[in-house]
Amino acid sequence: MRIAALSDMHWKLPLPAEIPVCDILLIAGDGGDTALLRDWLEVVNERVGVVVGIAGNHDFNDRQPHLRELPWVYLEDSSYEYELGLKIYGSPWTKPFLNWSFMLPESDLSAKWDAIPDDTNILITHGPPYGVCDFVERPLPGNRSWEGEHVGSKSLLGRVLQLELLQLHVFGHIHEYGGRGGEYETGARWQNVSILDGEYNRWGPAATEIQLDERRTHGHNDNPG
Repeated sequence: MRIAALSDMHWKLPLPAEIPVCDILLIAGDGGDTALLRDWLEVVNERVGVVVGIAGNHDFNDRQPHLRELPWVYLEDSSYEYELGLKIYGSPWTKPFLNWSFMLPESDLSAKWDAIPDDTNILITHGPPYGVCDFVERPLPGNRSWEGEHVGSKSLLGRVLQLELLQLHVFGHIHEYGGRGGEYETGARWQNVSILDGEYNRWGPAATEIQLDERRTHGHNDNPG
């Protein structure tokens, strides 16, 4: 099974021909203008089996009816079951930063993550879990020094580590870490799939190609942690 993933296009959509031919294309939010996205998806759909996407903090709430009408599987705290029983869950929420969409304080986020089904195999969120590609530096007022903080969700991290059948978690939001990937202690893979860097320039490929471990695909986990 071939999977590709990207996020944080912010109107800078890659050429459809740059998207790898794959079974599933995952989009982890902040796609940009829905009219442009519709035209782009119609062409991309000729290269992939199915596109599964979520919103991000720049996908403002008044656009959500349009997102639901695009030619893709749109998830918002909901699941989609691909053939052979592969279960995909998507959620757009992140911690508050300025006045954007789909943001909740950590105290409310935990309820969103608790709703992720235990049998989820692929998880798509817009933002990262705490401590995973989530460190952001900001200038201090009045001087040239900087401070940094982890901006990921602690309750998301806790829930991810509970998901024994999880194989893959893709997210974006923190552009500076686009292209970075690794594994949780459970053996599930994580990947920041933002295609733009902190200056909103393309950092690399149009989408990250990801190979699932077929041994963990259908109802069991050889390394539950």
